[in-house]
Amino acid sequence: MEQRIYLISDLVALLRLSRSTIDRRTREARDGKTDFPLPISAPGQRLLWDARAVEQWLAVRNKPPPQVDVLPAKSDKRKSRDFAERQERAQRALERHRLNRKGGTS
Repeated sequence: MEQRIYLISDLVALLRLSRSTIDRRTREARDGKTDFPLPISAPGQRLLWDARAVEQWLAVRNKPPPQVDVLPAKSDKRKSRDFAERQERAQRALERHRLNRKGGTS
């Protein structure tokens, strides 16, 4: 089986990152800070990456986040109740205002 490799120019095009960003992420991966794929070439040599490792990293990175089950009915009920309470408070405030304008006291 033939091993495919990516050059730095291939990564720039594939990942849509600048050369300096790829260099920074490679340094961070060497320090153990990220899971960015490491080049298969020796340091100081032309940077080469294993295509399968890069594609696997992309596949893991591009997975959608897990779905969180939210109970919309409960949320909707709370929103509806909060709305009704705000409307009621606003109505009471308007009634007080009307009484005060007519010369009444509250």
